[in-house]
Amino acid sequence: NVNETPLPKLKISKEQIIFETIYNPLDTSLIKSAAAQGAQVIRGIEMFVEQGAKQFALFTETKAPIEAMKLAVLSALNKLASVVV
Repeated sequence: NVNETPLPKLKISKEQIIFETIYNPLDTSLIKSAAAQGAQVIRGIEMFVEQGAKQFALFTETKAPIEAMKLAVLSALNKLASVVV
């Protein structure tokens, strides 16, 4: 249901913050609509990486390299996007 959104475009305004939990694709229909309406958007990749960072820290007792993790996720998603099925 990639082209569906839980919130109609008419219900979104620039005063809102829209948080998406889906990380693939990066720009879901909800994110696209919200950005077009001028709302602040938070993509699902942010939650995905932060969850991984928290798990990393719990298991290793070391601060997670969040930016490196985010780049790794973006790289993997780019590779997936380039695969023709």
